[in-house]
Amino acid sequence: MSHQIIIPKIALEAAKSQITNMTDTREFRRRLIIILAADGRYNVSEIANLLQIGPRTVFDAIKKVSEPDERTSKEWGGYRVSYLTQKEEEAFLSDFEEKALLGTILSVPELHKAFMGKIGKTVSVSTIYRLLHRHGWRKVKTDTRHPKADTNKQEQFKKKHSKFKWIRVV
Repeated sequence: MSHQIIIPKIALEAAKSQITNMTDTREFRRRLIIILAADGRYNVSEIANLLQIGPRTVFDAIKKVSEPDERTSKEWGGYRVSYLTQKEEEAFLSDFEEKALLGTILSVPELHKAFMGKIGKTVSVSTIYRLLHRHGWRKVKTDTRHPKADTNKQEQFKKKHSKFKWIRVV
């Protein structure tokens, strides 16, 4: 027994009104799938045969209008597989951003543990590195000079101990 296809009335009306002046074949086909699916006389495999496309394309077009979601509404390209939406990732990192602004050192293992606790799954550490990269975080390296270094004392030391000159012996 096939599943009943449910198309929202808003999506059907939009597809009918937009199909008359379509120039892109993919968009035209997508609107036609919605109209045929809403008709109720055709199942997914029949629509796929009529339009000479794969059933997966029909399922994707129907899913796009029946279950609009931030993660599934994107076109080809980009980041489609995710544990959290973009906004949820930003909210997750905002807690740690406050700590970072206070000067505490954040470590990836700490973020990794908190992330796994949030999503309830075990993930690789590389997931955290990609998450941080996606949101513009970067690894801050230590300074090349000590924060308590006194440049005046260093210059005085150089003047005082400058009698030895180093030369390169070839």
